[in-house]
Amino acid sequence: MKFDYPSPDLAECPYPLYKQAQAECPVPKIPLHDAHFIARYEDVVFIAQNPQLFSSVGRSIGAKFVEARKTGGGVEVRSLVESDPPVHLEHRKISTRRLNPRTFRDSGPMVLRHVTSLIDGFIDNGYCEFVSEFAEPLPGLVVAEIMGFPPSFADQLMRWGQIEI
Repeated sequence: MKFDYPSPDLAECPYPLYKQAQAECPVPKIPLHDAHFIARYEDVVFIAQNPQLFSSVGRSIGAKFVEARKTGGGVEVRSLVESDPPVHLEHRKISTRRLNPRTFRDSGPMVLRHVTSLIDGFIDNGYCEFVSEFAEPLPGLVVAEIMGFPPSFADQLMRWGQIEI
């Protein structure tokens, strides 16, 4: 089975390929990234529960860029998806203090304020480029505020969240 990632067709609608992978080849190789795609839920659970067999360190698609991400003191910084226990759990605890169901449940008025502000930015034009003027900035603004950063930091947060290929 050929599993091209990334590809425009896969980005458009990945579900037929996921279904085919589940039926024919549940762990197809992604040649471009020297990685594998795990298509079945049971396999994902098994892998997640056995980090001694399946390490995440250095295996994410963006891992080749990890050497470039250093703190001011020269300490290597890994994302959650590039970490194994116990480091993964330590980092996850930091984010779940603010990123939790209660926070999102109570964030409706804040989200509405950002939605309104973004719409106000283009409503007088009579049109907008939906992705760049609304869909892309909204998550960054929401996460920035939830995490306690100023709105001006939203673009940086979104860049950090993107996987570089």
